[in-house]
Amino acid sequence: MRSWRTANRSTYLDPPADVPRVSVPRLNVMVRCRENAGGNWRLDPGANWATHEDPGFIDGPRGDYRLRPDAAVFHHLPGFEAMPFDKIGLRRR
Repeated sequence: MRSWRTANRSTYLDPPADVPRVSVPRLNVMVRCRENAGGNWRLDPGANWATHEDPGFIDGPRGDYRLRPDAAVFHHLPGFEAMPFDKIGLRRR
C-alpha cells in the first residue's frame, strides 16, 4: 500500500543528464514484503514502515484494505494518509 500522493514526477521522468533516476519514497507502508528496496528505490530510514503484521486494515483477509482510525500505521508514520478507496475505480453514472 502506498500513500496516495505521488512524488514530483517532473524530475523523475525527465532527469538532468548527469543525475541518476532515483525514487526516494516517503510515508509508505509495506506489508509482508520480502524486499523493501531495490532498483531505483532509495529508502530513507524512518520515512517508511515495513511490517509483517496487519497495519490496521478493517478486514484484510476479506480484501477490505481501508484503515481503521486507530491503525498502527498512523502511529508509525505520522502524516501518513490512507488511500481513498472510495475515489478509486469505475465511476457509476
